[in-house]
Amino acid sequence: MTSLNIIFGLSIFGIIKTLYLIVERWQNKMPYCPVGFQCKLVLESKYNHLFFIRNDIVGLVGYLVIAATSLMLILHLGPTAIVQDILIGSIAFGVAVSLVLIYIQKYILHAWCFICLVSAINMVVMTGVLFLDFL
Repeated sequence: MTSLNIIFGLSIFGIIKTLYLIVERWQNKMPYCPVGFQCKLVLESKYNHLFFIRNDIVGLVGYLVIAATSLMLILHLGPTAIVQDILIGSIAFGVAVSLVLIYIQKYILHAWCFICLVSAINMVVMTGVLFLDFL
């Protein structure tokens, strides 16, 4: 299994996780939140918007771009260098946003969102897989 296949699989996981979060929000439900996490506080905070767009929508778009570009590279479609740059840029943006949101949860909100942490871990793993591919 190549790194692109792993990244594609992780992006599909991210899409499913983010769609779950969006559907729960649309149904006015709180997503799964194990004991000790304060998902409601995090998800309803003023930090749940990036550039006036909800973080779950930004995440969904990011995961869709990562899925599309990794699939294009797997299938050898499109201009490889440009598609690869878009993939790398999307993952870099995703992990940067994830790290900022982790900082906000820890130091500003003093509360943790389980699904948000799963997303951040997913982005860090994608970054690691991408990094290992370049070694």
